[in-house]
Amino acid sequence: MSNSAQQRTAHVPPHCTDDDVLGLAEDLSQLGKVGDLVVEYLERHLGLSHRDLHVLARLAEAPAADHGPCPAEAAADNDHLDAGRGTPGDLEQGVPANLQQRGLVTRGDDGQGFVVTEHGLVILDQVYAMRIRIADHLVSKLGPDRTQSLRSLLQQMVDAIPSPVRSVV
Repeated sequence: MSNSAQQRTAHVPPHCTDDDVLGLAEDLSQLGKVGDLVVEYLERHLGLSHRDLHVLARLAEAPAADHGPCPAEAAADNDHLDAGRGTPGDLEQGVPANLQQRGLVTRGDDGQGFVVTEHGLVILDQVYAMRIRIADHLVSKLGPDRTQSLRSLLQQMVDAIPSPVRSVV
């Protein structure tokens, strides 16, 4: 094993081997690829990027009328935006322009933020339905016992990952 690999795994308890850690890292990469396939499926069927869908969902969760400016996940690569919020000017340069053009969001009554339109809510319902179909397919392949084991393991994994993830990288 290379020196850099040894340094990255130095904090691992002694009962785990370097091969265990590297194997898990590879397995987690495979899990990420599954997530990528789901995103690709949603993008292909809805014609919206993952980023668009994320912004739309966030807007639906936190409408401008309740919280002022729209959450700035719309401009995920704008690190200067504070605490997930941005001004309409910041957002007009990002994804919401695309969402506005498609009629999925519109300006809030105060003209300061964005709200999801009925058409946008329909898209979010379609995303939810697709996620349910994908999960149903997975459950039909795994069966009830393996599905429950998977859910338990996934929850353990989520619980074990420090937040924010950046603290371990």
